[in-house]
Amino acid sequence: MPRPAPMPRAARRATRQVSDGDPTIVIGIDFGTTFSGVAWARSTRPDLVNIVTSWKSSFIFNSDREKVSTSIAYSKGSEAPLWGYTAPVGSSTLNWFKLCIIDEEDIPLYLRASTHLQTVQTALERLGTHAVEVISDYLRELWNYTLGCIERAEGASIVELSAFKVVVTLPAIWPMYAQFRMKEAIQKAGILSLRNAADTTVEFISEPEAAALATLRDMSDRADMRTGDHFVVCDAGGGTVVSHSVFSLRDLESSYDSQDVITYTVISQTPMKVRESVKGDEILQSSGARPWTAVCRGAAIRGLEKSDNAADSVIYSRIARASYGTMCNYPWSEGKHDGRDKEWCPITEEHIAADQTSWFLRIGDTMKVGKSIELPFHQDFEEPMESVSTDLIYSNAINPSSRCDETVKELCQVRWSSVPKYEELPSWKNSKGRLLKRLTYTIKMTSNGVSLDFEISHKGKVMASKNVTVDYSESGTTARRAVSHLDGDGEGDGDDSSTYAPSRSERSEATNQEYSSWDNYISTRIPQR
Repeated sequence: MPRPAPMPRAARRATRQVSDGDPTIVIGIDFGTTFSGVAWARSTRPDLVNIVTSWKSSFIFNSDREKVSTSIAYSKGSEAPLWGYTAPVGSSTLNWFKLCIIDEEDIPLYLRASTHLQTVQTALERLGTHAVEVISDYLRELWNYTLGCIERAEGASIVELSAFKVVVTLPAIWPMYAQFRMKEAIQKAGILSLRNAADTTVEFISEPEAAALATLRDMSDRADMRTGDHFVVCDAGGGTVVSHSVFSLRDLESSYDSQDVITYTVISQTPMKVRESVKGDEILQSSGARPWTAVCRGAAIRGLEKSDNAADSVIYSRIARASYGTMCNYPWSEGKHDGRDKEWCPITEEHIAADQTSWFLRIGDTMKVGKSIELPFHQDFEEPMESVSTDLIYSNAINPSSRCDETVKELCQVRWSSVPKYEELPSWKNSKGRLLKRLTYTIKMTSNGVSLDFEISHKGKVMASKNVTVDYSESGTTARRAVSHLDGDGEGDGDDSSTYAPSRSERSEATNQEYSSWDNYISTRIPQR
């Protein structure tokens, strides 16, 4: 299947971060299962949110709609696929491929039986490709067409001089790894290609949150909108109903969850269920294009916010839909730790509780916008190190485990190569008199709706972002092997020291075997789970 290379709209150059004074074009992308929409606005005119229309079409009556079909077709001998309304109607066209980005077990049962989904799954297997590749092809065409529309409206010079801030919507109940796969598709689509203006940034927002932001703006001038009121945004196309409590006319608590007691799947076969659920409440039905474009408009509105802090953001707080943390080791405490985790550490010459969890945020916790969570850690070394890595984890369990069991999954790996000089690190000796070096640092996590941002600092100095990379390649796999150590366990037990960190390929082959040394660490046995 031919795949055109990404086409940057300007020459490549050294990267530059967006500053407050940079003219910015915010682009909200609602990548939907059946239809997709795009909204955009200039930072100098945040009140004017534009919708992309005039789509290329094989049918005249579809050309000026506010959304374009999420369809793509590949033809032999053609570099560019047919997409949207130009894709032919028939078995050769791929539809519903958005849902294939998540694993089979995470697709709701009622959707697994869908003939539409089964058809596209079979087609992807026949083509020998993954949904990420197809999505990147579709987004590339959507992106290039969007830029052309903006250039026609604003002029090529304005587009060239403006930084791009892209906000992409995702379903609220999608697992975290889906975001990482979408980020990969976005990169492959060329959306983040370097430009003469500042670097293009991308962030994610959940679809119901975006719809709520657009609805709140539409309703902001209503005289009957008061603090404490609740309103429900309903995606009658088959999405979820999401409730929001209004704290003020500018503060919106985003407290939706897949377990929300007033969440319903709205399908045509259950109109009575919907009516009974809202009996006695006033139901407002907007008309025209605004309901259909609410999600992409909300994404653009989110991007127009100056910063994600309590003073500027419409969102007041969010509720964690999963637990997030890191693996670490604790000094062994009889009666407190699980006997399966007891290991001898040859570095510290003491028993430790290996592969324990330290949670930044637990499922169901409320996290206010603009607030970060920090935890201190350390690692011990016998030799100079070129880089330091920390595995971050997540769990969907209602009560997250204190140890790395089957409910704890790997989220990503954070690596920073700009590490302090080995000789400048503080020294200490274990019980056998061996001299060790200790690196202390802090990991800060900030939740930005669907996105998670991690930052590493040492002695109060934040490590430059270019020195921190995040590897999401094994997101969703069972978490394995702790390296970092929490400075204390949060209960006054003191601190402990480091064990080794085998590579990913070595981890998979190393179960229940012995090793002599690895990297900068003395090895111990990998316990069998």
